[in-house]
Amino acid sequence: MYNLKYTWKMVKPLIPLTILLIWAILFEDRIWDNWSTKEPLKRFQHGDLQWEYEMDPVLANEKYKFKMVQFEGRVTGTRNDTIELDGTLICKLDPSQSVGSSGVSDMELVNMKGRIIGYDQEKKQVRIDHGFLFQETTDTNDQDLFLRKDQKQDPR
Repeated sequence: MYNLKYTWKMVKPLIPLTILLIWAILFEDRIWDNWSTKEPLKRFQHGDLQWEYEMDPVLANEKYKFKMVQFEGRVTGTRNDTIELDGTLICKLDPSQSVGSSGVSDMELVNMKGRIIGYDQEKKQVRIDHGFLFQETTDTNDQDLFLRKDQKQDPR
């Protein structure tokens, strides 16, 4: 009887931990966002994102901070897991992507999506994390990646 009482005292604290572990496994998608499948809030043409932040940084931060956006820019620098676009967009790639395997070279025009985390007014740089590079397509049906479905142009 003494051993059973002693064993229960050891097992009892593990019950809440076990329940928490099961809960985390079951609801993993709701706890941690899957950034690769998240749809961007807005799609920006080349230079438009920088322009919005230069015109009114406070308003742009209210609209886009911690939101996923899609943008394009010319690569001006690369580091381990970071790509610099147009000298003003500093984009940290998602851990699932890397600069070396993506084949990105300097002065190449790239199409990306990422989450905006802030704007440095002194350096005039927009900081972005969870960046994903899009593969460039030559398909004529995908020629305009930035138009929403309801804005598709007439093919005439």
